Amino acid sequence: MSKPETQRRRSGRSHAPGGALTSLRSQPTRCRLGSSETWTTGAKDGLGTAYYSPDSGPSRSNVWFTLCQGVLTEVYYPDVSCPNLRLLQLVVTDGETFFDAEETETEHQIEPSSEEALLYTQTNVSTHGRYRIAKTYVTHVDAHALAVQVDIEILEGHAEDYAFYVYSNPTPGNNGAKGYADVLVRDGRTYATAVGGEVFMALSASCEIASAACGHAVGERNRTALKEQLQWSQSHADATAGSVTQIVKLRPNCAGKRVSFVLALGFGSTMDAALDAAQETLNTTFAELKERYIRGWRAYLAQLCLPTVGSRPLLQTAAMVLKAHEDKRHPGAIIASLTIPWGDHVTSSEGGVGGYHLVWSRDFYQVASTLAALGERDLVLRALEYLDEIQQLPDGSFPQNSWLDGRPYWRGLQMDQVAFPILLAYQLTESRRYETLVRPAADFIVDHGPHSAQERWEENAGYSPSTLAAQIAGLVVAAEMARSAKDFGRAAVYLTTADDWARRVEQWTVCQAGSLADHPYFLRVSDTKQPDDGHYIEIKNGGGWHPKSDIVDAGFLELVRLGIVPADDETVCKSLDVVDRMLRYMGKDGPVWRRYNQDGYGETEDGHGYQGAGVGRPWPLLTGERGEYEVAWSVSRKRHAPGFLYGPEALLRTMEKSANRGLLIPEQIWDGEEMAEFGLYPGQGTGSATPLAWAMAQYLRLAKCIEEGRVIETPDLVEQRYQTQKPFVGPAVEIDEPVFDACLCRSTVRVYGRTLPGATVVIRGREAVVAQADQTGSFSVDIQLWMIGRNVFQIMGYDNQRAVSSSFLALFYHPVQIGEWFDRIGDDAGPGCYTYPTHPDFQHGDFDLRRAAVSVDDQWVYFEVDLAHLDNPWEGPNGISKQLVDIYIQTPVEGELRSYETFGLNAKFRADCGWNRLVRVFGDWSQETTVVRADGTVSGNSLVCTDPMHHRIRIRVSIDSLGGVPSDGWKWMVLVAGEENGQPRPVRRTAGDWDFGGGSEDGMHSAIIDMLDSSEFSQEEVLDWTREQFFVGLPMIDMIRPS
Repeated sequence: MSKPETQRRRSGRSHAPGGALTSLRSQPTRCRLGSSETWTTGAKDGLGTAYYSPDSGPSRSNVWFTLCQGVLTEVYYPDVSCPNLRLLQLVVTDGETFFDAEETETEHQIEPSSEEALLYTQTNVSTHGRYRIAKTYVTHVDAHALAVQVDIEILEGHAEDYAFYVYSNPTPGNNGAKGYADVLVRDGRTYATAVGGEVFMALSASCEIASAACGHAVGERNRTALKEQLQWSQSHADATAGSVTQIVKLRPNCAGKRVSFVLALGFGSTMDAALDAAQETLNTTFAELKERYIRGWRAYLAQLCLPTVGSRPLLQTAAMVLKAHEDKRHPGAIIASLTIPWGDHVTSSEGGVGGYHLVWSRDFYQVASTLAALGERDLVLRALEYLDEIQQLPDGSFPQNSWLDGRPYWRGLQMDQVAFPILLAYQLTESRRYETLVRPAADFIVDHGPHSAQERWEENAGYSPSTLAAQIAGLVVAAEMARSAKDFGRAAVYLTTADDWARRVEQWTVCQAGSLADHPYFLRVSDTKQPDDGHYIEIKNGGGWHPKSDIVDAGFLELVRLGIVPADDETVCKSLDVVDRMLRYMGKDGPVWRRYNQDGYGETEDGHGYQGAGVGRPWPLLTGERGEYEVAWSVSRKRHAPGFLYGPEALLRTMEKSANRGLLIPEQIWDGEEMAEFGLYPGQGTGSATPLAWAMAQYLRLAKCIEEGRVIETPDLVEQRYQTQKPFVGPAVEIDEPVFDACLCRSTVRVYGRTLPGATVVIRGREAVVAQADQTGSFSVDIQLWMIGRNVFQIMGYDNQRAVSSSFLALFYHPVQIGEWFDRIGDDAGPGCYTYPTHPDFQHGDFDLRRAAVSVDDQWVYFEVDLAHLDNPWEGPNGISKQLVDIYIQTPVEGELRSYETFGLNAKFRADCGWNRLVRVFGDWSQETTVVRADGTVSGNSLVCTDPMHHRIRIRVSIDSLGGVPSDGWKWMVLVAGEENGQPRPVRRTAGDWDFGGGSEDGMHSAIIDMLDSSEFSQEEVLDWTREQFFVGLPMIDMIRPS
């Protein structure tokens, strides 16, 4: 692989306004300075960037730096998602007896150098008492560059007794495996350069550079390798693609006991630009760079209305840290943290590492809503614009997280992250975002909630109090925005849905008979709407399987924060007692809570960093959430109280004490014994992420709540609706025609009814239709029946203000039936020997096919599959949990490809029974059931509904997806199996909790439990794998058969 052109320039070639550039090389030299090719720990104790306001035009300073363990760690450019450096540190040596790297051979201290800027000074003292190094960091406000003022005090001997080097491990373009490095000279100044992707870097110094070399990082740090590299006294080497390192030997003025110089690290989209940035920085005094850097942040702080409660230095730092997490190339984009959690265990040689430098709309909301409360409206408006125009997906949802340009990184669905942007838009009174952001998001919640594929901790599916709280509150405020936009139909739908979920939240998420208490308490998450059904849930990160009733968190406090449940609610108060007993860590600085019991997201018991499993540690932001709850409780009626009330001010102080010396609050703190070898001390941050923007925001918000004596982000409309000003029932709607349970043979029906004059009526089935009552209260509207059999419509009456009513209308649809077949009763044993799984969720008749029928109208084909028993214990969204039903169809269309293989059933169709279409139905949590052609391509989607009363599965597919209307010559076969993760459930030799029994030892048996029977064949014979053909050969039967 050849290097980029910018790395192959020779002396004498015009390269920059300042003069000629020379690329200096000798024979490539081995580089063995240690690098384990990982990033660095997430436990930062300093970070910074120049203040920037988009009002001033495009940013000219897109550099962010992080500090820890006495050295410079990840440096981000051109945006907050792209780290380009693993570390940069000084190396001090006498050339013979010692070779000291700052990271390992000094004692580290860090102090904020100003309360009015993200300005830090690292002080590193030789462990042998030889020298003291002080380094202060700023970024140039008008160039893409970082400047480091280095002041060295010699404690033993004289400066001329020592040699000073800079060691750098660049990772340009967020990829430690594809960097190139070179040593260039321009205008007499030497630069150690690197390039990767579209990022160019140039390192130089204000003092003379005696020599410089580049190589590749190999293995772990060791003194021998360090010595070898530092003896390149006159070498100049380049390094081709790989994990590159740079060694720069400095020749500062070494008279006396003190040595001072400035390092500059410039960046650009070309090497010219990177060299210019470094040169411009070195041509400016550090005092001027520092003064301009502080001036920008000082002006920013002056705009804010910071709380008067709490630590002033920490409040100011927290506000600046939040601002620093906004990207400058994508104004309004706010990342979760300028860290890579446990980065010292994450390889830097795999490009595109996301870490926490991604956008989560949950963390985003926590930061933006806090800044809004501080008066930072401009940034928050940019943030809302970013959510609307960049991150929101076409269906109205938001990705689990994304890159700055909106590309999803992880693709999980978290319904609270769909709701929080709605709440932010309402908090900002941004009505112009209704149509573009709020309406699509609220529609998505109505259509896909309240179930969430992941809850706030991004791990488990189901119904969690925290996610429900966000959805309910989001819908209530969305309704108000819809009403203001005169979108009365949607306002009615949003309010009706929110009210229904608010009534049921305890029913769905409160355990009545759990093992953790003799009273009801909130669970962390329930996989079904039955919290006492005894189900187990899997705790991710190595936590194992546990009864869901044994797992709790404090997420139910979101119900209080968002105004749905009062703080003195008895269940809330008693649940907090369970949380305190199960999750509280009482350190010397006060209580801090873990996320949930059995959590595995944290260091291991012996202190090693998280690598997929560990022990979850206490999170200071949860102390802040508890503090907000206590603010709410203090102004409640105080009918009930939790066992412990710590006081909001005391909890604020606990948060303050969790901050490190750089005034940064961590994601997690260590709750074990001191383990100095891992940098773990009780009550101090772990290697996960410091700072976490959410934690910094929570500190500010708690302080603001204490100051104002209320929870500042509680939506007033939500609190009024469910606590202080509950609305009356809305206008009743009476349906005159058609009558309830009417049987109809056409799919379009006109509904006539009466309600309050001028009221809005919404009739919601598969889709919602809206009617406005006239001056007499009469209305009429056409509705569409969407499924064979019973169709249930929700009818809403809305007074166009706050009050809604809800009732139901059921109608039966009977299109033309063209075929009906009945199957034998009790033949759900495959070839006659299969037995059901032994878990009690599997009931007699679950897989016993009784009937299959086909009906058509002018657009759709309808299939009905009746079983002996149909329930939904795992709450599949289409009403199915355990079954997998395959409908294989053979059409007589000439030239269409046919297949004889089944999908995972270990059976084939006979030579005369190839199929053209397959309709597969199962408990599809992704809700994407499709019709498949024989070549595996999708020809259309299917709609699946169930009728539990008649144990019937109903399926609708388009005529086009089948290639025509079923008629004479069409054949089919209906097969029933168990389902497991979208595939047939295994049949083993012996039945187990989750597997069928009765299969063969050699795997020749099929997974088919029942099939559509015929007088022409015997199911037992067809499925008997021991017959002479040694495979199961399936027949088909005529589809058209009048009932």
